Amino acid sequence: IPFELSGDEEKDDVLYATWSGTQPDNNTLPLAFNHLMARFDLNLVFNGEDYTTTPTGISAKIEVVKTATINLLAASPAFTPGDNKKDEVSLTGKNTPAVGMAWSGYTVVVPGQDIKACKVTLSFTADGEQKSLTYTHGESLLFQSGKRTVLNLTVNKNKIEGLVGYGFDSDDSEFLY
Repeated sequence: IPFELSGDEEKDDVLYATWSGTQPDNNTLPLAFNHLMARFDLNLVFNGEDYTTTPTGISAKIEVVKTATINLLAASPAFTPGDNKKDEVSLTGKNTPAVGMAWSGYTVVVPGQDIKACKVTLSFTADGEQKSLTYTHGESLLFQSGKRTVLNLTVNKNKIEGLVGYGFDSDDSEFLY
């Protein structure tokens, strides 16, 4: 089945259910639901030495492959990423940033991508100026089905730097929106 991200996290999330195959005596089926999509979380810290005011109007985009083919007939449903053409996808800001962060955002992405030199673009207003900065992640970003990939960044006056904290959350009870 062809698939393309729409930018709406709730609509783009694909769930599938599995059944052990054993029919219980009460005729109810014990289904186990799983997320087929991957999730990307971005956390930002703004360097206080570079900004005299708290940045506002923060928006972020990540460059990813937005198209894929879903195989729901396989033993384990899976995505095959599309034509490798990358497009920008906007992140949705969270009401409450991650602990110790100034801003946090997330989006659903097509799993199975291992993106080298992944670009993140930020726009915000600070010290009365509209800013736009781009960060290119030096390592691969791997998006895995049903897992969250987290990237923490420090925003300086003229550049963005990676923080320790890039990784995966494989037992993610907060994946739901």
